[in-house]
Amino acid sequence: MNEGLKSARDLAMERTEKLHQEEKEHYTPLTAEQKERVAEIEREYKAKIAEKEVMLEAKIKQILLQGSPGEAMGAIAALKAQFEKEKHSLIEERERQILAIRQPNP
Repeated sequence: MNEGLKSARDLAMERTEKLHQEEKEHYTPLTAEQKERVAEIEREYKAKIAEKEVMLEAKIKQILLQGSPGEAMGAIAALKAQFEKEKHSLIEERERQILAIRQPNP
């Protein structure tokens, strides 16, 4: 695999993996209620990301139908970059919420 520049997705996945490793070291087993809450958060954020992806695809189709190919490619690249940024933010937000559930209360 090329170790050059990494996409926002790759960076987010690395951060997520790092968070998961830290969690494994510092949490106690979850209760059934906590497990359900974690699953609920994961479902919620999966839906949010999917919604953003559907909106991205709709915008891309609209751009392709309206603009010239040169203009369309630039606009599509900008939309994809914005999508990756938003997706990254959602992933980090999801992981913070899950981490808060997994950390033992003082």
